[in-house]
Amino acid sequence: MMPSNAAHERPLGVSPGDVIGGRYEIIRVLGVGGTGAVFEARHRTIQRTVAVKLLLPEIALSNPAVPQRFLQEARTSNEVRHKNIVEVLDFGNDQGRLFMVMEFLEGENLGALIKREAPLSPGVIIRLLDPIMSALALAHSRGIVHRDVKPQNIFLSRTPGDDDITPKLIDFGIAKRIVTDDVGLTATGMILGTPAYMPPEQATGGSKGVTPAADQYALGAILYEALTGSVPHQADSYPAMLVAIVTGPAPDIRHLRPDLDPALAAVIMRALAYEPSHRFSSLYEMRDALAPFRDDHARGPVSRPGAPASVLHQQTRPDGTPGPDEARRAALARSPGALPPMVISPTEPPRAQPGGRALPWIAGVIGVVALGMMLLAGSLAASRRARLSAPPPAPVAAPRAPGASVDGDNVTFRIDVDPPTATIALDGTVVGQGHAELLRPRDGRRYQLRLSAPGHANVSDVLVAGADARISRVLAPLVAPAAPAVPAAPAVLIRTAPPAAPTPFPSVTPTPARPHDRRHPMIDRNNPFE
Repeated sequence: MMPSNAAHERPLGVSPGDVIGGRYEIIRVLGVGGTGAVFEARHRTIQRTVAVKLLLPEIALSNPAVPQRFLQEARTSNEVRHKNIVEVLDFGNDQGRLFMVMEFLEGENLGALIKREAPLSPGVIIRLLDPIMSALALAHSRGIVHRDVKPQNIFLSRTPGDDDITPKLIDFGIAKRIVTDDVGLTATGMILGTPAYMPPEQATGGSKGVTPAADQYALGAILYEALTGSVPHQADSYPAMLVAIVTGPAPDIRHLRPDLDPALAAVIMRALAYEPSHRFSSLYEMRDALAPFRDDHARGPVSRPGAPASVLHQQTRPDGTPGPDEARRAALARSPGALPPMVISPTEPPRAQPGGRALPWIAGVIGVVALGMMLLAGSLAASRRARLSAPPPAPVAAPRAPGASVDGDNVTFRIDVDPPTATIALDGTVVGQGHAELLRPRDGRRYQLRLSAPGHANVSDVLVAGADARISRVLAPLVAPAAPAVPAAPAVLIRTAPPAAPTPFPSVTPTPARPHDRRHPMIDRNNPFE
């Protein structure tokens, strides 16, 4: 975080050396806003450097919703634990002043980078936003919509001595819960957010119509601004900006960047679609659509303020000359995207900005004009929706299930499949592999689920958007059929001649034994003359 140049030397009466909450010693002021200030501090026991955000006591007393939102910011950041969401470490009350303790970040916000170096190269801005899309997708799966996604709320954190950048999403102060809503914190007709990044359904002041598609629109507006140097809608005031948003879609980005890849331009313009149903079904789908345009091999460090231009904005033009475009930088300087978050409400006074006091009659005039412009914007938006010919027609919803809610909240389908390589398709569209968490309107519509994997039996099911559902399936492996047995050849009888009888040895007739003769053995006893 960068130190503030505010004229207040002791914002909220706090000076270096003061101790907040009995353990956080103030080092310096980092920034001052309409509702409080942020300080660099150090934990007195463990010596950890932290950021301490203090809320103005008079703001908390004049509007009970402000301290409630302050507490909600701390709770929401801890509920959605993600490495790309700023960590909230502590919360408390110090002599009537509410304070929040967060991790201390060094670097700059994305808005400062865009203002200094726009237009950025597509690959780098997509790489910087990729982890933010992952963090927001997790928040959406927990039923939370940020509602104020903008470059100033994306902090590019650096580790000392390391040029790697870790984008961090900050400020969940006006986040909305999809299911329970924030009744009591958002009055009818209240508009919360920053107009330059606000979708039409949010600009009309209806909180129930704000779904995760609103955060997707804001990301599309950030991409548009980073690549062109200006926000999608241009206006000279908040009310005029609201009217521009609700009465017409964002102009095609190729009007300002004719050299942009048509496929990438189509992704951005889909995220900026006027109707939420024409945007991506989830941030997972949008992230997958942007993945081919990442530029991970160009991991040059983001240039620091005052340093030479980095590779982030070296976008080659058709004529071969690199950016940045000075005309677009000038347009960015005039862009209302850097305006602070706005709260326009007939029941809530405008927040005073540091450095001056708003006179009551000026506040009244502004309130009346803003309310009138808001009503006009709502009326124009309604008439536009009646005659708008949207590119692809929205799917026809099936009859609502009995007891299904019609107040615009969503259901979550959590799908787990084994094997992890299995493809998950909903109504013919692939939405994940092995695991998917999908948000759909709670309108009773029936979705066709199909699970498939090579070498496994496919599984089909029907999901009804009437209640949350968790589906776990194990695909059965296909067993190869056994090879048919080869019949044995029939026996063939071969007749052969009987074997010849063996030739018998000639028999020798034994000579009969002669009686014993006592004569000389040499005498021939067969000779009768001897």
